[in-house]
Amino acid sequence: MNQSIIFLHIHKAGGTTLHDIILQNYKKSESFYTEASRFRKSTYDFINLDNNEKKQYKIIRGHMYFGIHKYLPQEATYISMLRDPVERLISNYFFYLKNNPQQRKKNFTLKDYILKSQELKREDIVNNLQTRLISGYDFHNKITPIGKTTREMLEQAKSNIINHFSVAGLTEYFDESLILFHKKLGWKNLFYKKQNVNINKVKKEISHDELELIKKYNNLDIELYNFAKKRFFQQMKNEIEPHKDITTIFQMGNITWQNQQNVILKKEKEIASQKKLIISIKNSLIWKATTPLRAVGKIFNLKNKGS
Repeated sequence: MNQSIIFLHIHKAGGTTLHDIILQNYKKSESFYTEASRFRKSTYDFINLDNNEKKQYKIIRGHMYFGIHKYLPQEATYISMLRDPVERLISNYFFYLKNNPQQRKKNFTLKDYILKSQELKREDIVNNLQTRLISGYDFHNKITPIGKTTREMLEQAKSNIINHFSVAGLTEYFDESLILFHKKLGWKNLFYKKQNVNINKVKKEISHDELELIKKYNNLDIELYNFAKKRFFQQMKNEIEPHKDITTIFQMGNITWQNQQNVILKKEKEIASQKKLIISIKNSLIWKATTPLRAVGKIFNLKNKGS
């Protein structure tokens, strides 16, 4: 495949796991990463590279707005993972609490998170994020104020998926998405362990009012997700369903690979522990072996002080 791939990473949609898979399929020197905490600056850092430097990158990946392909001298196609907007925002809320434990102590609710998002500078995260990113509307603009995302942005996002995305995968169909990446992009190394999962997620009932609030703030994302889902299922029908057992075979292979990785990790920990023990014993023996020398040294120092 001669064209470069652009992975548009959407917050809390399985992107961190996908980054790991990407790095199994490309050399580090072939990958340009836009850092999450400064993704606008990273994007412009890439834009300002010399065209010869840009050509060396087979994949550009990270948090970004649609549109970076316009600054590439080579052809490019996009991929992404979309997620059910309600589930994505709930996951993002718990992720925020994990990184801001003081808010959890204050009983900071999901409703608080949404209504105070502007104060927290997270208005784009809670309000139609997927539409914002895939439309590319805010690529050169300031963040569209909360509640000001438009149907024009939604239609642009739909058009971009149709015309520029080889695969717009779905978090809920992660394995099937990987098989589509294999089919469309030729990726061979697909086995994975989930990364950046909210393992400390507090089991908490989301109220009806909170669910309605999420839907209100993500009305365009819900429509975009359903559009992407319909397209995804059509791709599945064309690429996967003729090989009915391929998903099951992949999942069985992935379980075997995960078990192997766990065994390797356990062995590596055992070896590291043994190395620490050997170093500790070695240091202890050296200390004991040099005890007479230290004793002589002390006597010598005392004599020098007395003379």
